[in-house]
Order: sequence, then structure tokens, then C-alpha cells
Amino acid sequence: MIRFFLIFLISILGQNSSLYLQRYAHFSAVLASAAPSLGLALFLFLWPYPLDDFWLEELPLIFFGASFAGMSQGHRLPNLPSQLVSALIFAALIFAQSQFFKGYGGALGTSACIAVLGSMALQELYAYGKKKWNP
Repeated sequence: MIRFFLIFLISILGQNSSLYLQRYAHFSAVLASAAPSLGLALFLFLWPYPLDDFWLEELPLIFFGASFAGMSQGHRLPNLPSQLVSALIFAALIFAQSQFFKGYGGALGTSACIAVLGSMALQELYAYGKKKWNP
């Protein structure tokens, strides 16, 4: 459970850092994804104390994959709840080992795509339910 919570936190950080850089600092989508990932990789590389394999191998991949979801345009993940749902879906897919996605263009990109599409679908269902029950 702690491992899932760490993956979820890393997903939130990766996704929101690229969202912030793209929306407010006006970085291109690719640069907004790559810059924080490079910063994290350099930080971990220069960290003077020995770290567990999770921190050295999995954390940068999870962060980088979550930043793919952050490359989405603003209207796809317009608010904090939709961003958190997307990060939660991404974390669940990564936690469940995305071995299923091998051969589909990469597990990280596919997981990020499914996370954003899932969040968008939940937004639409919420809007439909709200309109249907509150005319």
C-alpha cells in the first residue's frame, strides 16, 4: 500500500510539473515533459547517499510517464480533480505492472493515454449525470 501511495505521489508530481510548465511558463509540450524529468534524473544521479533500487530505477520512469499525461492540452484536464483522477488511473496501471501493454508503443505512453482518456470519460459522465438529475 505504501508503494502504491508513493507511485501516486510521484504521478501527481510528474503530471502537474509538466502541466504547470506548459500552461503557465509557456514551455512546449515536449520541453515541459523533458525538463522536470531531466531535473529529477540529475538530482538522483548527484544524490550523495545510497538509494534503494525503487528510487533509482522506477521513480524516474514513473515520473517521466506521468509527465506524458501532463502534456495534454488544458481542456483535457481542466481542473485539479480531473488531474488527480488521471494521476490515480496512471498510478493504478503502473502499480498493476503494465506488462500487458508491451508492443503497443510503450507502456508509459499507453498508460498515460489511458489515464487521460479515463479522466475525460469520468468528466463526461459527471456532466451528463449532473444535467440529467438537475434540469
